[in-house]
Amino acid sequence: MLSRVRLGYSRVLLLWNPSIKKFKILPKPRFQSRSPYEQVYGFAFVPRANDYKVVRIIHDRVEGSPKVEICTLSKNSWRTWIGDGVRCAMTNRCRTAFVNGAVHWAAYKKCGNLFDPNLIIAFHMDNEVFREIPIPGYELPPPITYLSIRLSVVSEKLAYFVSRDNGIIGGVASWDLWVLEDYGVAEFWTKLHTIRLHGIGSFIYPLQSLKKGEILFGGLEDKKLYSFDLKRQEIKEIDQEVDGLPEVFNYTESLVLLNEGIPDSSSDAMLDL
Repeated sequence: MLSRVRLGYSRVLLLWNPSIKKFKILPKPRFQSRSPYEQVYGFAFVPRANDYKVVRIIHDRVEGSPKVEICTLSKNSWRTWIGDGVRCAMTNRCRTAFVNGAVHWAAYKKCGNLFDPNLIIAFHMDNEVFREIPIPGYELPPPITYLSIRLSVVSEKLAYFVSRDNGIIGGVASWDLWVLEDYGVAEFWTKLHTIRLHGIGSFIYPLQSLKKGEILFGGLEDKKLYSFDLKRQEIKEIDQEVDGLPEVFNYTESLVLLNEGIPDSSSDAMLDL
């Protein structure tokens, strides 16, 4: 099961299994902060341990270097990660991508620009090791106010979407799609497509890779979903409205939490949190 970890109003952390529509309330993390902070999460099944792990990285803007803690489903408790310090930071809004046994986040060095990630940080969930992955060496036409970055998985490869200025270039929504080849060996980025979404004037952003070579996009202003066929270079609107900035996740069905989970229809349970 590749499900998602959701933080409800920063009060509780939930592990949810959409297959059986049940959730589990995870213990309160160890690291808390009274100062402004950024935090990111990763979630994955680890076959060798036959267990599920949640990793949390919290970066206190005042106290300095990020702290890392890990929660395993079998032990239902958090422990502090022991290892070399994390030499970069991530923002609350960065999206995770899980591929090749590792969770990936767009990150930035402390000397970098908060809004322009300049590397990718990977955390391998089995051996619990961090490593840095350089971003593609791209050049976008000026002027550039800021970059929009999204990580995803396309054809079982780490994918990097990049666009400038809300994804609108010359009145056309446009994103460059790169994939990381030969993961963990020689590693090099290949630019697959420049996706130009004609006829859409609002900020549109990639949500998830679908089957049959399609990319799901969401429109922030028009609140619509779009499917883009990479082979045919065609886009079609999906009859489903969205609100805000939703996240879309692929998952494998399982019966995890069948006996201990709380039905997600139990609204009273949520109100008591």
